[in-house]
Amino acid sequence: MPGQVRNALVDDNEVGRDVSVGRKGLARRQRQTPGTTAGDREVAMKASLIPSKFGVMDSPTLSTDSSLPDEPSAGHNGRMDRTFPEALPDIASVAAVLGDPSRAAMCAALMNGLVWTATELTTYAALGAPTVSKHLDKLIAAGVVDEVRQGRHRYLRVAGDEVAHVIESLGVIAPGPVASTPSLRVSKRNDQVRAGRTCYKHFAGQFGVGLTEQLHRRGHLGPDWQLTDDGNTLLSSWGMCDASTHPAMPCMDSTERRFHLAGELGKRLCTLLFDNGWVHRIGTSRAVRLSPRGQQQLASAGLTPLTVPEQTANAG
Repeated sequence: MPGQVRNALVDDNEVGRDVSVGRKGLARRQRQTPGTTAGDREVAMKASLIPSKFGVMDSPTLSTDSSLPDEPSAGHNGRMDRTFPEALPDIASVAAVLGDPSRAAMCAALMNGLVWTATELTTYAALGAPTVSKHLDKLIAAGVVDEVRQGRHRYLRVAGDEVAHVIESLGVIAPGPVASTPSLRVSKRNDQVRAGRTCYKHFAGQFGVGLTEQLHRRGHLGPDWQLTDDGNTLLSSWGMCDASTHPAMPCMDSTERRFHLAGELGKRLCTLLFDNGWVHRIGTSRAVRLSPRGQQQLASAGLTPLTVPEQTANAG
């Protein structure tokens, strides 16, 4: 057998090491072998189909064009060993941190705007404490999560409005929700979250979108998303001081695919309705419900109907 082909053939142990590399690993070995012909590469590709204890490694679409370089592999520090023609934000490193399903789920839990303990996140993610601790260390190092330590306790929260906006925006472009436990209780909780929830520190879901659209319709929010004189009068009557000084902005809702109110005004409005007892949280989740008093107060301002059914909200 030609030396070039012999170098391309691998034993079972090497196949095991290269399962995660796949066709790129095979292509790299071929290019490192000088003088390899097209025929040799074809033989080598067939050799990659050798059965082993790891199963068959199938490489049916392996390119034989050695002029196409592979993407440089990440070094020991997880960063690509390559340069670019200009300084660019290192989006890839943050995306890699959020790309893990368990870490993404923890970030979603923290989007209720509250502070969680590591123990609570361990229960939520259904993982062991050491594993959760490692995940949290990565989220903190990436600047996605802030940590506050008090004695033996470790408290976690989303690291600011910008991070919360990124997480919510990723939910908008996501192809759909992740799989949840197939039970009646979880199904009801999912309905609650869609009916009304907090998106970090402002209202989202059908309640948040409905409230925002009715504030626009009643002339309390202008086309530029800033509070009008009528809106300032309304929120002042509810107890918000200097309402017109708080900037507002739209935030695309991840479930309704319509905008809800965000920015400083959205945060102040959310806090106000909680403080007034017009909206209550459902357990420790992001889901919220509108209280009877809240329904009455909003209706008196012409803000009705708002979809947060009391019977649904009290379920689960």
